[in-house]
Amino acid sequence: GLSRQTIIVPTGNTGRETKVTVTATTIDGLISARTDIVLANQPLGINFYKINPLQGIVYNQTIKADEVLEADRDEFTVIAESFFWPLSSLSNLKYNWVIADNEKVVSGNNPKILTIFSQGQTRAAAKVSLVISNPLKNLEAVRKSFTVLFASPL
Repeated sequence: GLSRQTIIVPTGNTGRETKVTVTATTIDGLISARTDIVLANQPLGINFYKINPLQGIVYNQTIKADEVLEADRDEFTVIAESFFWPLSSLSNLKYNWVIADNEKVVSGNNPKILTIFSQGQTRAAAKVSLVISNPLKNLEAVRKSFTVLFASPL
């Protein structure tokens, strides 16, 4: 359009839908169109994606909740992406990774990325859980987990 407009609609986590009415009019005001858009709130979410050393982040294959994955190498790297968080919370998010019931502190610049190593074992499994939370708001938190199976090649 001639003068596109953007609006940010704060919906919060109330679970209710937000109705937005949009009206577009020609410059001379002779033609006008109007419609309603319903914005449905979504629950907070986490999506995990495998990071392949050659291909990078494999965004077309989401790791499902409680899925068991086989690592094809002695290390497994994953990235967590948070979804449906209020814009005001994004800068405050805290990532708590737990591997085999032990809390893991992620070093480096990006707490969204985790690399797990098999530590030379022939066969090993690691349950990985992540809790993303906003420490400034009690009700903003979500948890998701999956399992990585390391098996040495024959």
